[in-house]
Amino acid sequence: MIQIMPDEKIIVLTIPNFSATPYSSRLTQGTLVEAVIIQYNKIIKEEAQSRNIKVVDIFGNDTTKAIEVSI
Repeated sequence: MIQIMPDEKIIVLTIPNFSATPYSSRLTQGTLVEAVIIQYNKIIKEEAQSRNIKVVDIFGNDTTKAIEVSI
């Protein structure tokens, strides 16, 4: 039987920006992939916020900073 978790026990992770890795440049079209990830992350953030679910953004616009998590 599936148990439904209360919203306060759920977190949503964004998709990391794997398009910035050296390996992905051989497999993808770089900026196109990044744009799709940004759009998808925007949607999941909006959906999570509408349900009062915490979001951990691991996309990483700045690779020199640590990822901030506030849950």
